[in-house]
Amino acid sequence: MSLTTENDIAIITIDHPPINATSHAVRLGIWDAIDQINRDDAVRAAILTCAGSTFIAGADVTEFGKPPLDPILPDLILKLEQSTKPLIAAIHGNALGGGLEVALGCHYRIATATAKLGLPEVNLGLIPGAGGTVRLPRLIAVENAIAIITGGKPVTATTAHDYGLIDEIADGDVRAAAIALAERIKSYPCPTALIDRAPANAPDADAWDATLAGISKKARGQDAPVIAAQTIRAAVTGDAKAALGLERENFVRLRDSDQSKALRHIFFAERSVAKLPELAGVAPRP
Repeated sequence: MSLTTENDIAIITIDHPPINATSHAVRLGIWDAIDQINRDDAVRAAILTCAGSTFIAGADVTEFGKPPLDPILPDLILKLEQSTKPLIAAIHGNALGGGLEVALGCHYRIATATAKLGLPEVNLGLIPGAGGTVRLPRLIAVENAIAIITGGKPVTATTAHDYGLIDEIADGDVRAAAIALAERIKSYPCPTALIDRAPANAPDADAWDATLAGISKKARGQDAPVIAAQTIRAAVTGDAKAALGLERENFVRLRDSDQSKALRHIFFAERSVAKLPELAGVAPRP
């Protein structure tokens, strides 16, 4: 983790290979960097970026089941939203799960043309646990937010831009493009935090019922997609702050469920097998 400046632009760079996961050390580093930026009168805007091949590509799932260490990710994202200096997420590679939730806490988002963005938690029997179900439908159309969260598949930068999920697609180096964006917006007040905005749109009750029925049918007994849709509905139709609490409750309930534990076991087992040295260069049977 480093904090540097270029003139009056601060640059926070996360360097936590291989995927810059939001470990406790990363969360603490970002928290401290935001404090320094907000105290520095010479800084007028800030950029959050990552070293290596990717932006934050997920939460640190190895911390699941362990006592939480402050700052937890939901609190960190609230802090990002409350920054007194405009904050830009500069995305390359993947912004997935907790990584996209961090980007949603920033005031602006810019990404490379090859970037992928998504909330794939349902693939592990989970839902977003740091505000994704609340903030995303306040930034993009609710139906698109539902598709991203319950489908678990990332979208391209082009689709993200079309949806309004990112503000710009970088033409070349994303860091340089983010600095150029910071120069343009540094004189303006920070935009309203997503948590304080109204939903992008408000489907009626019949539309919600049809959507939930379709997701339930497609889920084939998986709990996470259905609970994700129900959580989004609560976030869109009710108070945003209360919805954050409900999201966290549902996340913890799913995290502790046998279904999610089984899916996570499969995920880690497949990753472990893929890393076995004796299988290097071995192709699957036709």
